[in-house]
Amino acid sequence: MTNDISDAQRRVVLQSAVGFAVAQIGLVAGAPTAPSVSSVDDFKFLTGNWKISNRRLKAPGDKEWDVFEGEATVWAMLGGMASIEELRLPARKFSGLGVRLFHT
Repeated sequence: MTNDISDAQRRVVLQSAVGFAVAQIGLVAGAPTAPSVSSVDDFKFLTGNWKISNRRLKAPGDKEWDVFEGEATVWAMLGGMASIEELRLPARKFSGLGVRLFHT
């Protein structure tokens, strides 16, 4: 058995995550907000493949930085209303998923 998934399977998982997140917006009741100058194009600049250089202090109060590389792929979905980010940090054996939703 293998843990590798195809791009098609990954896409289904990402779309499911967006669907779940969008459904949650309807369940959260909040105070009315003032009209916004934002638009569905706010996440557009993130779309694509990115190489990322990360750094953090090796220890609290330390002056030495731990530097490690990463990659991210960002897709726009739902006509720009959602943005999905897949983060990969091979040096840390870490992957993550970020979901951004535009809400008026």
